[in-house]
Amino acid sequence: MTRPLSVAIVGAGMGGLATAAALLRVGIDVMVYEQASQFARIGAGIQIG
Repeated sequence: MTRPLSVAIVGAGMGGLATAAALLRVGIDVMVYEQASQFARIGAGIQIG
């Protein structure tokens, strides 16, 4: 008997949330963990033009 795949993503930045959304679309259970208490304009400085 196989267990359903469950994934934990650490970090709710652009990459983490995009990965979580993609995994959810194909039916994989996802839990996203984030340390920050609120979202702010800090981080790696990734910009989308």
